[in-house]
Amino acid sequence: MDGAFAMDKALECANTIILDLPRWRGLIGAIKRNLQQRRKPPDDFAPGCREGFDRQFVQLLRFIWRYDADGQSELETALAECRGDQHIVRLKSRRGVKRYLASLDSAHLVNPSY
Repeated sequence: MDGAFAMDKALECANTIILDLPRWRGLIGAIKRNLQQRRKPPDDFAPGCREGFDRQFVQLLRFIWRYDADGQSELETALAECRGDQHIVRLKSRRGVKRYLASLDSAHLVNPSY
């Protein structure tokens, strides 16, 4: 779950929180999603609503790029209040995330289709 704009809800629902992927990875992911959603909008988009390279998207890219400076301390504060059954895992690469997920028993995964 991407919690950039709904961090409280994401932290409340998560049983595992994975952190520290590079910000350039987030930029590439956002741009890739934008391009994919231009071709085929998600089902939850209103009819006729299309993704675009507009002011909101530029603000999203800026948020992602500045996250290390602006959001890290806010996230650390929120994580200090996590429940005891939540796990915080710090991984620096997608390869590390894949290895971590592969090491989990499938019973731990909420949605094994990811």
